[in-house]
Amino acid sequence: MADTEAELLFVVPDGTTPVARTAGPQGQIDNQANLASARVLLRDVRGVDPAPRLDREGFALVSAATKAEDLFDRDAVATVYDAEVRALVKEMTGARRVEIFDHTWRTSDEDEQAARTLREPVRTVHNDYTERSGPDRLRLALPEEADALLERRFAIVQVWRPIGHVASRDPLALCDGKTLRAADMVRTERRHRDRVGEIYFIAHHPEQRWYFTPDMTPDEAYVFVVYDHDPARPRFTPHTSFRFDPAAPPRQSIEVRTLAFF
Repeated sequence: MADTEAELLFVVPDGTTPVARTAGPQGQIDNQANLASARVLLRDVRGVDPAPRLDREGFALVSAATKAEDLFDRDAVATVYDAEVRALVKEMTGARRVEIFDHTWRTSDEDEQAARTLREPVRTVHNDYTERSGPDRLRLALPEEADALLERRFAIVQVWRPIGHVASRDPLALCDGKTLRAADMVRTERRHRDRVGEIYFIAHHPEQRWYFTPDMTPDEAYVFVVYDHDPARPRFTPHTSFRFDPAAPPRQSIEVRTLAFF
């Protein structure tokens, strides 16, 4: 087991509404918020028994090699990887239908960000959707079907994996959704170039339980819930990258966002 301690960047509630604004050609995030670091214990997912589960902690680490030769190749992602993601989310969740609505590629290398229009790792603890913006995302993705689909349970599930080499530098940390309090979730405006959405920035609380996977490989993936329509299930999984092993090669990763229908 390789548990570690690290500084994670949290919001400090001050009565104002934080803003996370898209800026720059690579879609960098400009935060207008009261933020502060807190030192937390990060448990090694591989050493946890029982292992975290999607229906309990809100996330799982899975062994899931891909047949796509290059996950930076958009055509390979569309023709090979997307089908693998849909199958994985169906298997992990029991969903009857899975639709992909977003892909994001990231790297820690600033030169590569500029040369290949890749985004940077997110340094602020957050959850991508809120009580309001989860259903809004469904309406935006499937407007003609949204009313009918909203009558049944659906979830927004993400699949995240390293590309090319192990993710030792700037890895992803995830929070056990059961340890998240309502007071920890701070509604935040997510200002895109063409619309305004909503995410949660997360305030630190010492009872939160945090996890990461040292030297996570490209044959491994995180599957995690960022919104679930069912309040009896894990609904949100706060997450963030954090500074770790700066001498390692820059992190490269892909995240795919899906709508899972039950």
